[in-house]
Amino acid sequence: MTRDNVMKAAILLSVVAVATLPQVALGKDERWEIAKGVYMPEVSLGHPDPFGTGNETASAMKWFELGGTGIDTAYNYHNQDQVGAGFRASGVPRETAFITSKITCPPDEISPSVTPEGALAAVEVCLRELQLDYVDLMLLHFPCKTGHQDTIKAWKGLQEAHAKGLVRAIGVSNFKQADLDAVLSVGGTPPAVNQVLFSIGMHDDALLAYTASLGARLEAYSPLRHVDFEAPALKAAAAAHGKSAAQVALRWVNQQGVLLATSPGENVDFIKADLELHSFTLSDEEMKALGAIEAPPLTPPPPAAQTSIDILDKKASTDSEQTSTTSPARALGLGAPGQNNGRQTV
Repeated sequence: MTRDNVMKAAILLSVVAVATLPQVALGKDERWEIAKGVYMPEVSLGHPDPFGTGNETASAMKWFELGGTGIDTAYNYHNQDQVGAGFRASGVPRETAFITSKITCPPDEISPSVTPEGALAAVEVCLRELQLDYVDLMLLHFPCKTGHQDTIKAWKGLQEAHAKGLVRAIGVSNFKQADLDAVLSVGGTPPAVNQVLFSIGMHDDALLAYTASLGARLEAYSPLRHVDFEAPALKAAAAAHGKSAAQVALRWVNQQGVLLATSPGENVDFIKADLELHSFTLSDEEMKALGAIEAPPLTPPPPAAQTSIDILDKKASTDSEQTSTTSPARALGLGAPGQNNGRQTV
């Protein structure tokens, strides 16, 4: 089977599988049901700048001010206090906001070994840092490097957190099919979401179809990473719809039933663009052409230019057994200095 046929089959399977999942509109947010009675905004504000190097409080406040309600953070980002402060300062009711966080697989400073109790303790630490009584979605950030048995132990801790009402839904991140099968084998509450790197230039269509077949949602982080903004098909679609290349790239992901965690920072125009993806629809021909675009070649930044983004990328690459060398700007979907970042409207 050719790549085109594989892609078309995967998209068809995923669309069919998610078609029965309810959707509601709330303000500017389209919300998709990820678990019984739990509706998640299709676009959340991602926080890719860990270790407190950015103004996460201001970013969160601006996101809520402009109509966004979903926000994504993690224990490993070391910014949950800022994210929580931004939410509280926004004045948005707790029941309106949708907050996602992630725990790591021990051993770490919270727990010396992998146990359900350790994972539960990690959830409680996240809640304390965010200063919240609960989060809407808690993810296991990576499969445990020590194997599926430990991943299952950590997953049981998330299930316990769900049973205690500390989280409304639970899910995973950076999981492949075998990892999903491992946590599904224990029964009980299944993953509602699998958050992975997914973009025009880097997408696992088989994983999308498999996740959807489980009744779960795929969520894309770094949806503008590995995107060739100079690709003729992307520029043509942007011109045809009067949108930026970045909006088209995000819509290509979103139109397949994939949730998004985007990184517009405090830029008002970028935030508005990310929250208005339903203002246009890509044709079947455009979807196919965009999905065939290859990722552009990436070059590593000089050591002096490396930031916490690169540190996190390296950890992700190690933990997921993938290799990816990405500049800070490219990781944010901003492009390298002097390059088209895809954000300009054509």
